[in-house]
Amino acid sequence: MKRVLFLSMLIAACMSMSAQITSSQTDLTRRTVVVDKYQGWNSVYVEYLPSKLSSGAFNGAALNYAHAFSVTQKMPLFVEVGLGGQYSFQDENGAKMQFASVKVPLNVIYEFSIPGTSISLDPFAGIKTRVNVWGEITSDEYDIEYDLFDENEGRCKRVQVGWNAGLKLRVNNAFFVGGAFGTDFMKFSPNHGIKEFAVSLGLTF
Repeated sequence: MKRVLFLSMLIAACMSMSAQITSSQTDLTRRTVVVDKYQGWNSVYVEYLPSKLSSGAFNGAALNYAHAFSVTQKMPLFVEVGLGGQYSFQDENGAKMQFASVKVPLNVIYEFSIPGTSISLDPFAGIKTRVNVWGEITSDEYDIEYDLFDENEGRCKRVQVGWNAGLKLRVNNAFFVGGAFGTDFMKFSPNHGIKEFAVSLGLTF
C-alpha cells in the first residue's frame, strides 16, 4: 500500500513538473516571437548623385553598405549606419574637377508596412560625414593642375558633416529604390557649399 501511494505521489510530481516545463517553454516561445517582431536588415546599394556647388552643377556615384538596427519592439523604429565610397566630378569651361570620398551615414528610419502587400515605405533622416581623400582640378586648355585639398591651392575641406532626409521603398525585403536630399553644415570650400540629391537602388537581406 505504501509503495502504491509512493508511486502515485511520484507520478503526480512528474506530471506537475512536466506541465511547468511546458508552460515555461510556451512563455519563452511567446517572448521570442515578441523580440523578433521587428528585425533589422542589411543593404548594399548604388547611388546616382546629381548635386550642386555654388559654382555650378556636378555629378557623382557611390557604392554603399548599411545595416539597420531595431531600436524597440514597441514600434518599427530603426537606426541605420553605413559606409560608402563616392566619386564626384564636374567638367565646365574647359576645367575638370574630380574628388573621391569615404562617407558614413547615420539615419533614423520609421517603417510603414502597407497591409496586404510585401511593400514597406521607409522615411528616414539623419546626418552624414564625408571624408574627402583625394581631389584635383585640371585643364589641358589652360595647363592647370592643382590639389583641391592643399592649403595653398584648393583650400577645400577634408571632412564635411551635413544632414539628409529621404524615402525608400522596399519590396519583399529583397530590394529597394529611394531618393534623398541634403546639404552640408560645413562648406566644401570657403566659397562653395554642396547641395546633394541622391537616387538609390539596392538589395536588402
